[in-house]
Amino acid sequence: MSASTHDASPILGAFRRWGLLALFTGLIFFVVQERFVLDDDPIRSLRAQGGPEAELFDRYHERSVFDGKVFLEVSCLNEAELSAIKGLMADIGYTPAQLFQPPTPARMLDFVPLVGERAVREALSDEAIDARAEEAIAFAFLPGGAPFLGQVEQDPFGLGQRFLKQTLASLGFSAAGREAAHILAFESPSPIVYDEVGRLYDALIALGNRVHFIGADFYAYESYRDAQRDIVVCTALSTLVNLLLFLFFTRRLGPMFLLLAGSAVSYLSGVLLVGLFYERVFAVVLAFASTFVGFNNEYLVHLSALPQGSGKKSLLGIWSAVGTTLLGFVVLLIGQSVIVRQMALASLGGMAGFLVVLFIFRKKLGEIRYRTFHWKKFTIGRRALVAVAALSAIALFLLPKPRVATDLKDFRTDSPTLAAEERYFMGKLGEAKLSHVVAMPIVGDKLVEQARALEASGRLDLTAHPLNAWRSIDEQNAAIAAFEEKAPGAIRRLRDKLEEAGISLSFDTDAAARLKALSAYDFLAALNELAPAKWVDEVRGQKFLFASGLPGAVAVSLGSDRASEGGAQEGVSPTSGGGAMETAFSAVELTPMNPKDHFDAMLTGLSRELAVLFALGLLAMCAYLALLHKKPIRVLYVFVPLALIAVAFLAHGAITGHAALSIIHFVGFALVIALATDYASVAMSVEHHEVELSKILITALSTLGTFGVLLLAKNPVIAVLGHTVTLACLVAAPFALFIWLPREGTATDGGTTAPAETDSPLADKEAA
Repeated sequence: MSASTHDASPILGAFRRWGLLALFTGLIFFVVQERFVLDDDPIRSLRAQGGPEAELFDRYHERSVFDGKVFLEVSCLNEAELSAIKGLMADIGYTPAQLFQPPTPARMLDFVPLVGERAVREALSDEAIDARAEEAIAFAFLPGGAPFLGQVEQDPFGLGQRFLKQTLASLGFSAAGREAAHILAFESPSPIVYDEVGRLYDALIALGNRVHFIGADFYAYESYRDAQRDIVVCTALSTLVNLLLFLFFTRRLGPMFLLLAGSAVSYLSGVLLVGLFYERVFAVVLAFASTFVGFNNEYLVHLSALPQGSGKKSLLGIWSAVGTTLLGFVVLLIGQSVIVRQMALASLGGMAGFLVVLFIFRKKLGEIRYRTFHWKKFTIGRRALVAVAALSAIALFLLPKPRVATDLKDFRTDSPTLAAEERYFMGKLGEAKLSHVVAMPIVGDKLVEQARALEASGRLDLTAHPLNAWRSIDEQNAAIAAFEEKAPGAIRRLRDKLEEAGISLSFDTDAAARLKALSAYDFLAALNELAPAKWVDEVRGQKFLFASGLPGAVAVSLGSDRASEGGAQEGVSPTSGGGAMETAFSAVELTPMNPKDHFDAMLTGLSRELAVLFALGLLAMCAYLALLHKKPIRVLYVFVPLALIAVAFLAHGAITGHAALSIIHFVGFALVIALATDYASVAMSVEHHEVELSKILITALSTLGTFGVLLLAKNPVIAVLGHTVTLACLVAAPFALFIWLPREGTATDGGTTAPAETDSPLADKEAA
């Protein structure tokens, strides 16, 4: 009975452990499934940064016809094809939207003073009134002519319509005819279901060149699709590599199953922790989480087979490795980038989840044995180590420094299809692209003078800006006076002409009394309603002007027509911004409003912020290791590989010409710091014990397998991460494996010599 019970005990223990693991995994999966919302639009992640610049950017784009919409150009589709596409979009959740809703004719009367005195007198002349009456009579007897008569009733002289047409045409929004009727706009659903967007994307591609389409949803879908592929492919390949490594080094299947199960828990735990703080989890973070198998292998290897290793020194190495990794990711939590914070949370959650699994199987970890290998190592003395650190510092000083810059395209999959569609639509927009728009903070009430001064200095380009349509207060008052003088008689003449034809309309005879001259700011604020763009806005008490900030822009004149009408205008002449005025406004800081410029600048700023956070993290790691090891030379040994990695990156960039560091590289550096300090701290803590070095060999090969396969990724973020960590591992791992730091009290000459091989325990020989 007792023997039978003894035989069944291990089996029951295994069932309990695996049952507890299954319950734990199922619970996390249930919670994640209930809370999980996937998003793969990096724009939304960056918009969550906050701050006055982000608020200003959002305020500028809140009226944009391009924000939250997709566009289709359908001029070549037949009725059946168009109906099928509209039906599919309705099923997915897309709703029709208007490209541009013009203001009412009554609202347009506010802009009559900007038309100019001569234009007012011409529009209210007897000849113009007679022509207007004939036009109204002609439309009245046509089917559907009633709306036109309504416009005549509210804007009897057509001045508002004339101003709208001329102003919008000067801004590049003149494509409001038949061609624009074939461009359909649709509001995007929320939340976006990317698999559904994929159905629409495939249907549009199947129509070939007979339809053109553009929108952030399609970019996000391609990134989502590639990220999903990368998750499957990279996870499968890295898992296969790690399983083969375990099979080779342990000759047992148990550790492989433990790695697989633990990685599943680790993945879910990371996603769960992110979901506790954020409503949406970005797909890039999920793809990043596929690398957890490499970290998990490291924890599994170092925490198992402790009796085979160097006892308490093994635990010291583990505390060194886990502590430095933990500090590295905790520091990232204080940054502003949502993606970086999500990656840090996912890493911390993944680490915690896997450590829970190892705790459940802690007894089994001690039964694992690793094959150990012996290779020649080289001793580096204290003076030599200091010399290597000094030479690395000199190399870092002399090598060309990469610029810190991030392009939003670095987050998107290279898509020839969408690139061609973007070129097609950009060609349609003309000046409406509003490329390189910047926000100029307005100093006092000197909007015009300030804008012209910055234009003269080459910082603004006002060539296609509505500020050119503004007229001085005196000119506006002259136009108002002409309207008040001519309007009553013109109204009577128009009414009489229409009544002779049997048409009776009710005209607003008090319109002239409501007219008033508009300041430049008030004019642009009112003009915000006329086009799918903002020209001025006020954020947190500060007023801003929006204009093109193309580098090298030159001052422009107002043109011969305007000059002949009113001569030089108050505060608007090309020379008004020169001299002292130009110098006074030269220090004004311009904020980019173009999405690419805005997000590129934000990403670049976040990259610099990450650099500061890494510096803080390294200081924290240094203090932590100093407390653990109490010897500066041992701490220096841990950080020398990081210096060598930095030299390798600068040299690689100088040789290949890749001289820019993006925020993606900086995210990769978080992994680099964690892995490089792990290798060196473990090797130094265990005094280069053969078993522990063999463990480092396993984890290094695992890292190369895990991150090396990321080089196959289509998602550019994941591919850059793979490149960054792989290059770092190729530098850090050989240093820990082949460079031997002498034990305390060992005499060295400060050079490099081959030490005598250390004796391996009996367990090492048995495992081998």
